[in-house]
Order: sequence, then structure tokens, then C-alpha cells
Amino acid sequence: MLMTDNANKLILSLDNNDEILDCKLNNGFAIWPQVRYSLYKVLLNDKVEETEKVFLSERKSLFLFKRIYYYITLFLKSPLRTNAKYDCLIFNSSVSCVKNIQGLSISKINDFFNSVGQLRVFNIFQSNNGKHNRYVKPYAYHEAINLKSALQAKFRNKSYPADGDAILKFINFLRDQVGNNVPDGYYKSLTMYLFNFVKVHYYLVSNFNKLLLQTNPLFIVVEDGNYGGSDKTTLLWCANKLNIKSVEVQHGVFDLAFKYGENLVIKNDFSAYKTSLVFTMGKYWTDYSKISSTVYPLGYPYLEEKIKKLGLGNDNTVLFISQGTCTFRLKEVALELARKTNYKIIYRLHPNEDRSNYFAFEKAKIEISDSGDIYELLAKCYAIVGSYSTVLFEALLFNKKIFVHKNKLSDEYIPEYFGFRFHSETDLMNGLENYSPSANEKSIFWSLNWQANLEAINKLEKLW
Repeated sequence: MLMTDNANKLILSLDNNDEILDCKLNNGFAIWPQVRYSLYKVLLNDKVEETEKVFLSERKSLFLFKRIYYYITLFLKSPLRTNAKYDCLIFNSSVSCVKNIQGLSISKINDFFNSVGQLRVFNIFQSNNGKHNRYVKPYAYHEAINLKSALQAKFRNKSYPADGDAILKFINFLRDQVGNNVPDGYYKSLTMYLFNFVKVHYYLVSNFNKLLLQTNPLFIVVEDGNYGGSDKTTLLWCANKLNIKSVEVQHGVFDLAFKYGENLVIKNDFSAYKTSLVFTMGKYWTDYSKISSTVYPLGYPYLEEKIKKLGLGNDNTVLFISQGTCTFRLKEVALELARKTNYKIIYRLHPNEDRSNYFAFEKAKIEISDSGDIYELLAKCYAIVGSYSTVLFEALLFNKKIFVHKNKLSDEYIPEYFGFRFHSETDLMNGLENYSPSANEKSIFWSLNWQANLEAINKLEKLW
């Protein structure tokens, strides 16, 4: 594991190596964009502490029934089954989904494209194993493409001998450059991953090309598109080959997924693996980005409209935002704050957490929140406490006191001048009483009037 600065420097030095894009598959797809971000995470080791894991069991018969239902659903809602033409395809995750007033699941990140009246939009969601099945229409499930590609690869191997040579050349290059800065067995695991990736990659290319040619979009929107390491890198490569513009809308704090070595950014073929455009929440994130994409500050349409409806309040509640990667210390702080003060404490769990890890909270009278609209909690609370969640920045728009737990990840993702840094519950208690936020923080991190911003961007980029 490297310190954050050293991990950043190593990745950026690899970016700037003239040979970094030389290792390519038989179809010209470069290996580095597929593995860059995962290597960064391995170097950084993005766990601040060991997080408890809970595995929920269920009867085998029930599990089998759910899997059969899931696969049938994927077949019926495959985006490859559509023959309709659309102006825009939106590839959403399921993590960012919320319910609208009709009870349909929408992406709070990308749904604003559905409100552009003249746009014909096709929403492609991650089904989250079928847990969400009433999305805003028209919609389909992204995993259907993954499943079809995996099945095709299983029965018809389409990889080439040159692919194996490229993979081994890349592994040897990486071993020379990175050395022992990765855990034991990393290079072996990466080699196995790449050989398995290649088998599916060619069918992903075929299926993504089929979808894009069938639907003929003016542009696509890809959540998490620029991180690399998933099938979305292949999707963007296909879209760029077909001269289809692509957009990623910011959904979280930025890291090296949006900052690349200067030599890599200016390479013509590098842009083929990235979105054409990136829409950020504000000026800070736009200035942070060093990427081949054109970057514009847009704001956060969903949140801006939500605040108009919710209004602002201020009760005696301290809202904790769990991060998932650094839960233990934050739990201790919450318990101590509940024991030593009269604040009402609400602890909002990360989507990947289970409330059974928090049995001590009941005795301490800490309220656990694991569902519902987090912005309703933000609107009413007095202060918000967290590590490096985007919700901390969103709290600026609600005029809340913001407290950042100091650790290596918050140091990496959160600017030093943002909010109030604390180490212990004593620091936090002092801050709750005495800290006053800076008046200009909101304008640094947020752009408002998203509709006017979007109109201005479209005039320049002619997306539709």
C-alpha cells in the first residue's frame, strides 16, 4: 500500500510513459484504460479500516426462484430487443435511483434529460438483481447485454493469439514500472482477469455496436463512464468509433478517474476511452479535471429542484453519513456524541451496509436511517458529519454546518479548506458549538440555474 500522494504520482507517471497505450488487443483496444483505476485503488488500498461484513442467507429454493425470475426479466427487458430510434441513451446505475411522485424509479443524477421535452430518451438501468422493476419508461436492463456477452463467450471463444501476447507484454511492462508496490499475487490475478475480460470483450463490442446502430442516438449518457475497469470503457470505445458523442454527469467526489498525465491526455487515441463531455456540479470540480473530455459546470438538477420543494429547516439533529469504507471510527464518534450531548443523532447507512452491524445504536438511542429521501433529512438537520461522501458537499446548498472526519481518504477527496476537520468526538463537540461556515464555499463548489447552464452547453456542443 502506498500513501495517497505516492499512489497518485505513480499512476500519473504511468500515464506519461510513451509506451502506456502500446499494448492493445487484436481489435485495437488498449489495455491501460481498462485497468488504470483498479490499479490506483490497489495502490491506495482504499479501506481506512476493516469494515464488518454481513452475509444474509436465504432458502435455496427461494434463491433459485429469484434467479430464474431475474434471468427471465433480463431477457424480456434487454435493450437489444428494441428497434426504436432514440435521441439519447442513458446508462444509469441502480445506486443513484430514487422514487418519483408516481412511485417509479429514476436516476437522480441523469433524469433531467427526460425533462428536455423534444428529446426521445431510452433509459438503461442496472436492475440491481431485479430489486428495482418499475423504472421510468421506456427502460431496459444493462445486465442483459453483459449476460448475453458472457454466454456467447462461454460457448464461442472469439479471442486471438495476439491478445495473449499483448496481455503478457502489458503485465511485464507493469511489473517493471510498479514493482512490489502491489500486494503479492496481484500480477497473477490481473493476468487471469485480463484473459477472462478478453473473452467477453469482443462480444460486448458486437452487442454494444448492435444497440447503438439500432437506436441511432445523437448522444449517450454514461454514469461512471470515465472510471474505467468495467464494460462501460468498451461502450465508450464503441460510441467514439461510431462518432456518437457521450456525456458523464458528476455523481460523486472526483479523484484520479478525472485527472490524467498530460502526455496521455494529448494522445489522440486516448480520448476514444473517455466521454466527450463531463458535466460537473460546479467550478471547483471543473478546475480539478485534467481529462480529454470537454468539461462544463452544470450544477445538480435533481437537488436544485428538490430544495425548492423542501425548503430549509434547522432542528437539534446531527446527521451522520456512513461511508462504508471507514465505519468503525465514525460509529465510535456517534456513540460518544450521543452519550455526552443532547443532540438527536440520525445515522444514515451506506447503500452497501446492513443495520445489523449497528446493534449498539439502539441502546444509545441513535436513529438508523437506511432508506427514504436523504434530502429530507438534510433539510431539517442542524449539522452533518461524514468522511468523504458527496452528501457533505450537497449540505452546502442546505446551509448546514459540515464536519469532515479526518482520515487518509477524506484528505484525498475533500479540500482542506472545506468544512470543519475533526479527529475525535471532543473536536466535533467543540466544532458543533463554535464553528461558523465560510460564506463563499457554496459558490466554489456549486453552479446554480441548471436549465440555463444546460441550454448554454447545448448551444456550444449541439447535442440535440
